[in-house]
Amino acid sequence: DKQSGAATSVICSLRDMTERKRAEQALAESEARYRLLAENTSELIILGHDDGRRVYISPASERLLGFTPEELGAMHLRDHVHPDDLQRLYAATARLVTGEDQVSLVYRSLHKTRGWISIEGGFRRIPGAAAGQPSIVATFRDVSERERQATALEKAKAAAEMAQQQAEHASQAKTDFLASMSHEIRTPLHGIIGY
Repeated sequence: DKQSGAATSVICSLRDMTERKRAEQALAESEARYRLLAENTSELIILGHDDGRRVYISPASERLLGFTPEELGAMHLRDHVHPDDLQRLYAATARLVTGEDQVSLVYRSLHKTRGWISIEGGFRRIPGAAAGQPSIVATFRDVSERERQATALEKAKAAAEMAQQQAEHASQAKTDFLASMSHEIRTPLHGIIGY
């Protein structure tokens, strides 16, 4: 202090923030890469909690289901999962809570304009998720074409089996006819030869 003539001391503390800034930059870059991947993949990605709360829905929801992430986030499962498949979906995701690391299933989901489509959902527990953080990552893809092809293949297989059975039946009828005719022809010939 100049007026009183007393000396003042200044204490200054410095801390090197280089490592912290590097870590923050690496985290920001990692998040940017993740967001780039999540927003440009054809699969729908959802991050959620064990209680069903969804904290992130990727923009692929519009390509897959016709709903924006906001619209899908406002919907309950019963609003877009086929009623006949809802309990199977609940049972599959409940297995994650009871200890399984991942589950998957195919079910029907409502598309905004196309009606019911077949969806394959893969649910995976996030290892080491902290309390309050998302604990499940789910990915969804449209497998309607694959399901149509499987149904067509089953129908073709059934038709082929039916054709095979009919062919076997026709072959047996031919064999029976020839055996009968052979007997009918041989019996009078034996009589003629006997004379």
